[in-house]
Order: sequence, then C-alpha cells, then structure tokens
Amino acid sequence: DGCDIEREYRASGFLTGVLAPRLGALLVFAEPRFAGKSLPFGQATVPANLTYLTTEQVTHDFASLAQGLRGSLNASGCPVVAFGGGYGGLLTTLVRLQYPHIFAGGVSSSASLGYFMPSHWTQRGIT
Repeated sequence: DGCDIEREYRASGFLTGVLAPRLGALLVFAEPRFAGKSLPFGQATVPANLTYLTTEQVTHDFASLAQGLRGSLNASGCPVVAFGGGYGGLLTTLVRLQYPHIFAGGVSSSASLGYFMPSHWTQRGIT
C-alpha cells in the first residue's frame, strides 16, 4: 500500500520468489514520496510542502525511475510492468494510463478506482 516499502517486499513472495526468477526479471520496489521513510522535508510536513504531494508527481517519479533504470542498466529494450495493491494498485493503473510508452503493462489489485469516472474505464481498456 505504499506505506512501508520493506513490509511490501516481505509480503510479495510470489513476485520475489516465483515470478521474477521464472521470468528473469529485475524487481524494483519504489516508495512514493511522503510515504514510509521517503519524506523529502523530514518530519516537517507543513501545508506548503504538501504541494509536492500529488498523484501526478508520484506517477511522474515512477516513470522517471523506470526510464532511469532502463538507461543505467542498458536495458532500453526490456519491458517494464508495474504491480501494486491498494494505493499501489491505483498508482499502477495511473502509470499505465499516463505513460503507456514506458509501462508495457500493469497488474493492479484492490485499487480504489471507483472514485474516478467509473463509467469510462472500459473505454480506456481497463477491466
């Protein structure tokens, strides 16, 4: 759910123990800004700093991270697939929608998508 990245890693046994080894995949667990230990302003979460806490900025962070890793690992031809549950599932869906040229796919679980245009999801290829 994006709050404790180490807990997320420990709870992802299927990804880390089965799927990644079988596919020869590199797994990256990214913690969104203002979650867990990723506090860009330390504990000083004042309203002025919260202007940097938007979904658009988090999805941009993840897209930049994916592109940066592909470049630094000389893996520009390797597909990137996002996985997430809860808030991470929402972010998975959004990065796939906003950055289809970066994310080849996404597996989202328990994402809170019902708050955003629920009648239009199937028109955008989301089921």
